[in-house]
Amino acid sequence: MSETVAQLLFRARALAAEERSADVLGRHLVLAVGEAVSGSTPSLLRDALATVGFSYDAPPGGDLSAPASTLPGLSPPLPDDATRALLASLDAWAGLTGDTRATSLHLLAVLVEDCPDASELRQSGLTADDVLRAAARHRYGTSRSGPGPDFDEDTPFTRLQQAKSELFTVERPPRTEELRRRTPKFLSPKLTRANNHVMPEHVQRLNTPRGVRQIRRMALLNPPAEIARWATVLALIVQGLGPGPWWLALLTILVWRPANQLSLLYWLIVKGIPVLLVPGPLRYAVCCAALLDLLHAHSQLLMKRVDLAEPGLSLGGL
Repeated sequence: MSETVAQLLFRARALAAEERSADVLGRHLVLAVGEAVSGSTPSLLRDALATVGFSYDAPPGGDLSAPASTLPGLSPPLPDDATRALLASLDAWAGLTGDTRATSLHLLAVLVEDCPDASELRQSGLTADDVLRAAARHRYGTSRSGPGPDFDEDTPFTRLQQAKSELFTVERPPRTEELRRRTPKFLSPKLTRANNHVMPEHVQRLNTPRGVRQIRRMALLNPPAEIARWATVLALIVQGLGPGPWWLALLTILVWRPANQLSLLYWLIVKGIPVLLVPGPLRYAVCCAALLDLLHAHSQLLMKRVDLAEPGLSLGGL
């Protein structure tokens, strides 16, 4: 876990000691996080939640970094079983963003999602999905050098920066049976690319409210996008082989290319040529198919951002 999370746990322990509680309860964690959100000291929690328009006013507390103190005759309070279960789930939430250690935003997401004492946060409209979205916006809405060292250690979505520090990595060589099974197939590389770059890879990340929404949106947009694309291709072929001009049939190559195989600039060029050359009513069909194709590719992009824990993934990265 990050140093900020450790400070929040120390603060929760101090609050439990002030109440003469033998255990650190969920409400102590909520109070400690609430102080960090509403306090005056620099806080990544407050800055990140501001990107989604959330503000929270908690009762003023003491110094966040103050060590937990106990009264004479009382042993230091320790987390109870429910609090231990909440803290044990931090690693799973860190895995949703591709991080190797839990941050304060992961702790807030756990509290909002699973802690009964965080009802005040939920009643204010905050959800775990909002916390993850705030983390993504804060991570990619600031410059790489802007947050500074104090914020970097508590910033989610830092897996890519950690991967860049690896100077040299060697992947496992393919086995003989894999080469025998895959090499002769002409479509094998394309199928492998579709399975690895378009289809979901991490079920645990998509099994979240935001992941489920993106999967549902992509599934709803896929049939109309495919129908519009193939209907436009067939219409151009019929027009080219019939009344003409004949070169309309050649434009099907451009109309057929989906947006998830091209960068946005190339997609605009590829789709703009048919729109300018196709006459009459077919132009509206080409525009409709291109719009549905772009919406479907955008839904795939949003799904892969959740799947890969890369909020900065672009359309060309698919």
